[in-house]
Amino acid sequence: MLDFRLKLYSDSFKRTLVCLLSPNADASTTDTAIKIFHDITSEEYEAITQLVQESPLPKKPRLSHHSSDGIIIMEWPRATHEAPLTDLREIISPAMRLLPFDKCKVRALVEMNSPFQSPESGFSATSDLSLVLMSLLGSGNREILILAECAFSQDEQSLRDKVKKELAAHPKVVLFFMIIVSEVEEYHGPKEGTDAWNYFADEARCRDAQSFLSLQEQPLASGAARVMVAGHNWCNISSVDYYVWVKQDDKQIDIDNPNNMVHDHCILTRIFLPDIEMEDVKLMIKKGLLKARDSIVTFCKKLDPEADTRALQSAEIVCVVDWEICQMALVAAATATAHDRYQGWYNAVFRGLKCPLSDDEEYKPSNEDSGVDTSNSDSSPTQTPPIDATRAMCSKLRRLG
Repeated sequence: MLDFRLKLYSDSFKRTLVCLLSPNADASTTDTAIKIFHDITSEEYEAITQLVQESPLPKKPRLSHHSSDGIIIMEWPRATHEAPLTDLREIISPAMRLLPFDKCKVRALVEMNSPFQSPESGFSATSDLSLVLMSLLGSGNREILILAECAFSQDEQSLRDKVKKELAAHPKVVLFFMIIVSEVEEYHGPKEGTDAWNYFADEARCRDAQSFLSLQEQPLASGAARVMVAGHNWCNISSVDYYVWVKQDDKQIDIDNPNNMVHDHCILTRIFLPDIEMEDVKLMIKKGLLKARDSIVTFCKKLDPEADTRALQSAEIVCVVDWEICQMALVAAATATAHDRYQGWYNAVFRGLKCPLSDDEEYKPSNEDSGVDTSNSDSSPTQTPPIDATRAMCSKLRRLG
């Protein structure tokens, strides 16, 4: 059997690792906060995941792996990506807390950034938001009732591919959100010779958020989400599109089925800045939460057929949402995103690229090269686990870089 350590040193793995170890990985090579790599095996993905968990990276990406295609997707979510999801959590969590079911036996929890793996396809990813229903009796019963995914500076098709596999892995989802945050134009960092480049090239250090935002040429107006500093657009949001699906009967949600694109199955609306048109979304959310309530009834009965669920079955859904506050939070997130982009760009351009991992003096690989063929060595290849070989290679990259 081929020594797995050799597989770790494939060109595709090297490119992935070099990208991952860059302190400005989300801004150093492209202007987007998402990168896609091909020809990554499941074993390599496992090693990368372990490295992300154990290493002190300043910004840890979310990882998705399409094992059948060998594709790994790295995402570094911006504040603008997180804002709509936080709003949804603030809507769903109180509604679940107010439902009258035995919370000593059943828990309905909104989780953010929860990893999952499909047992059928092997697809691995991180859900942006999920409502998890779980038994507290140690039975292991667990269901996902609500899912939400958000895209910002991301190809919509890659999001749809993830969503379809995610829904296939969680067939009991009754309410699903897909949120697309769009900018007026595709973002690019300042190019050499531009006013912004020349302005910041003369500064000895990177500005903090308050100092950077004090340079705005046009202070943000109410509902506007454009941040311009030194003649450069660092963030310029035009709209936020909400796609909302509610499960009908026992049919699994299918985002590609045109029959679902009707008023009581799916609704598309958007927050135009500065306008707000979200009443239809609120109605769909309430309809979906009613479906979630009914699923909780079924779940409670599954755990205890004698459970009294009459109060739960007739309970009203409390859906409180202030879209103006959501809009204000989005504008605030745009300023955070603008500074994040500036900081990544400045550090990549004017400070150079450095590996964020410090030398590990405690670690001593079993083979000095830790990537050469050990077939003639007395040491068994299994004595060096994949993550150790990865650390050894990181040390090499630091010495070369």
